[in-house]
Amino acid sequence: MLFVRGAGERIVRARLPLAEQVFFPMVSRDGRRIAYLSTKDGGTLVWHDVNPAGKDGPAVLGRERKVRGGEFGETGSSFDQRLGLADFSPDAREVVTATDGRVRIRDLATERTRELPGRLPAVDRVWFGPDADTLVAQLRPDAIQEKAQQASLVAVAVGTGRTRKLADGVYASTVPRFALSGDGAVLAVCRQGRIGKNVAYEAVRVTDGRTLTRYRPGEFSSSCKSIGIDGTGAHFAVHKLTASWAVVGTRPGSGVREALGPSRLPKEDDDLSLVGDPEEPVLIVRDETSVTGRPLGWSTIEADSPPVLLSGAAWGEGDETVVRLGEDGGRLGIVRLDTEGSTLVKEVARPPRKQQSGFTDDVQEVKADRSGTLAADLIGPDKVRVWELPSLRTATDIVTAPPPEDTSVRIFFGPRDELLTVSGTVIEHWNARDGRRLSKPVDLRGLKFAGKDLAQFTASFHPEPGHVQLLIAGEQTVRALSLRTGKENKALQVELEPDVSTAVLDRSGDFAVVQTKGAMVEVWSVRGPGQRPRRVLGPVGPLDRFGYFQHGFRADSSVYFLANGNSIRFQDAADPEDRGEAYVLAEEQEFLAASQDGRTLLRRIDKANVSVLRLDPGLWKKKLCATLGRDLSEDERRGLPTWLPDRICPPGGR
Repeated sequence: MLFVRGAGERIVRARLPLAEQVFFPMVSRDGRRIAYLSTKDGGTLVWHDVNPAGKDGPAVLGRERKVRGGEFGETGSSFDQRLGLADFSPDAREVVTATDGRVRIRDLATERTRELPGRLPAVDRVWFGPDADTLVAQLRPDAIQEKAQQASLVAVAVGTGRTRKLADGVYASTVPRFALSGDGAVLAVCRQGRIGKNVAYEAVRVTDGRTLTRYRPGEFSSSCKSIGIDGTGAHFAVHKLTASWAVVGTRPGSGVREALGPSRLPKEDDDLSLVGDPEEPVLIVRDETSVTGRPLGWSTIEADSPPVLLSGAAWGEGDETVVRLGEDGGRLGIVRLDTEGSTLVKEVARPPRKQQSGFTDDVQEVKADRSGTLAADLIGPDKVRVWELPSLRTATDIVTAPPPEDTSVRIFFGPRDELLTVSGTVIEHWNARDGRRLSKPVDLRGLKFAGKDLAQFTASFHPEPGHVQLLIAGEQTVRALSLRTGKENKALQVELEPDVSTAVLDRSGDFAVVQTKGAMVEVWSVRGPGQRPRRVLGPVGPLDRFGYFQHGFRADSSVYFLANGNSIRFQDAADPEDRGEAYVLAEEQEFLAASQDGRTLLRRIDKANVSVLRLDPGLWKKKLCATLGRDLSEDERRGLPTWLPDRICPPGGR
């Protein structure tokens, strides 16, 4: 299949009349000619002219033409251009090949073949350089090079057959680790010393062999990784560790910039391309079924805590998050996340964590209230700072009871600007805006029911005003503690089954969300005249073992949502007839945050990258139609749900 992006980003597809055993597709530098190889008739090169201005497949794809020759029949299963099986000349009038160590250039119009003069060393792979008179060739390795997995690359003068060294000692396992710019002018290579030491990347100008720049990724990079280079060789991108990439400039003064990109590639030695504006580079990554553009984002925002989605009237579509920033958490910021990346909206200084002596290494997330007007953060072992949103002005500082060693104070927002802190076994109740105590501190160790080990318990605001809900590890009773009296309100007790691990009552008090000891989640109906608690949803799971799931009730409704693994599900716990709503994703996800309605989620796509996922089919449809510029074809609909409407995109795709 041929895909052509025309004017206005419109994509036109054309079906290719493929021959048998087709491999190694090629596109000319100006995109106006394509070709591929086939084993048919002992070796065939099939080529077409392309009209990018064509409105449909037949108008885009020119007639099929064939050139037969044994040099085209050396089969390969990869699309990797570094295999050097064949390459267009800059004007696409000729194709160069290397077969049995010999270089041949075939004229596509006349089908005449010419070989290079002189005694050229045996060549394994070959490409055209910056002009039709220059080739870039990988020489056949000798025994020493083959054992060391190294390759030599040279420039070859077409008119004389003379060679000139470009790079020796290039790492080559199955294919050499290098990238040739789209115009054939710059070669980026990787070398590594013994046992993966001294990894170094180098950019070489093909016309004269001059080294333009060298880059060493550092001690944590022990092997040559993927390289992507742009069309002119002005920049090349190197995969370092996880989601970390380096974009290396080859022009004077351009330097190296750290970037965030894909942490995993289909194959670590894949052939990559770097396209787009230098300030917004995009890596072209392919696998067995797709070709994907993965943006490289500049590492300008370094988070010290998971981002927390902000909700409420002041926050529009819900793209804004509050997050600690900097390596040591020395700033608090509001960051807008969208499909294009992240933008720092506002930031203020906060005490960095390294100055907090005795502070545990358990780094908590920032807390935000439901209205999106306040945020709270632990700035010391026993000190909570509350900020007003969106101004980030300090509302108050609260000093809590000192926490036991190796533990952290836990923070919970409640209704009406209330704040709850839990320090060890001490629960304190505050006004979040001015820091006033709203009730006396309560130490659970002084309560009658707390005769058991209190090393583990959960506490949060109870749906009954002025109360806290408690569940002690090993028990199956959700208790209610009056903040005014400091005593248990037994009338509000909820008895569950022995398999409970954690349980939290929802804001209405009608339901309890229960996590069992088998890491399954259930929803129980817990309030009704003369009714014992009963399970109404679940069990569902198991839940992500690292806690990367999000769940809750949508706003103040009875609809429960769970984002876990590769799915997001909604179901009305009050309606036994409700069949629910589900979104199933292709891969397991790490969900970091969710909006109150469960329709906007933050997910980790790499170790250091977070993206926004909106459960909005209307938005997906809009983006799909804008990208394709047309409706889905019959072929594209195969494998998709049969209930899709007959027409998805309007005429023109927008």
